[in-house]
Amino acid sequence: MRRDELASQLSEIREEISRRINDIRNLRNALNEIRSRIDAIRSRINELKEQRSAVRTQIKGLLTELRSLAAFLRTRKALSNPDEIKRQIDALEWKIITSPNLDPEEERKLVAQIAELERLLDESLRRARLQSDYRSKRDEIEELRQRYAQLSQELQNLVKELAELKAKRDEIKHRIDALVNELNDLKSKRDALKEQLQTIKQEIAERRKKLQELLRELRELSRRSTELEIKRLLEEKRKVAEEKLKRGERLTLEELYLVLRGGEE
Repeated sequence: MRRDELASQLSEIREEISRRINDIRNLRNALNEIRSRIDAIRSRINELKEQRSAVRTQIKGLLTELRSLAAFLRTRKALSNPDEIKRQIDALEWKIITSPNLDPEEERKLVAQIAELERLLDESLRRARLQSDYRSKRDEIEELRQRYAQLSQELQNLVKELAELKAKRDEIKHRIDALVNELNDLKSKRDALKEQLQTIKQEIAERRKKLQELLRELRELSRRSTELEIKRLLEEKRKVAEEKLKRGERLTLEELYLVLRGGEE
């Protein structure tokens, strides 16, 4: 494979590696957000469980009090209205006041009746207070039951959201693992391509070195060939000049120089 093709593939793989790293970073940020939300939900769930437990304890305590009140009220017969009893007491007291010639025995009976009515009034007022307390506790229990139901619903919603977040968290973790595996594969391919490119660079460097050596040798051979050719041409000119000299012909300075130089050699 050509070096430029390898370089192109290496560039593409580096871009893929960069994209994978960016995807992993984004997923890890999303994972951290989900984990923070999960922690917040777990904390809220614990708070709601404590609140619901406290409400349940309150309901149990009020139910115990309510049963005690109901049991007590069942043991007491229904009495007249306190206002009616007060009216009867006032009437008897008025009768005593407005009857100066009242027989002592009858007066004692009237006083006894008033005392009994006052006892009944106290009992009636107490029963009324207990009945009011009973209704108040019953209303409070109903409010607490509604609060308990609200807490339970919120808990249910949070538990559902928590399950969804856990599923999403696991999905993101699987995606990160897959991307990490892809990233490792891409890095292996990148390293393999870099190694191939390095090998090619070394081969090119070695070939360039050999080429330079060959070029030096060629230049040397060319230089030597040129010198030999010059010597050959000079030798031919010298022989021509010697022939002219033998024939008694006039020589040029160059021809004379060649003849004299040939005699020296």
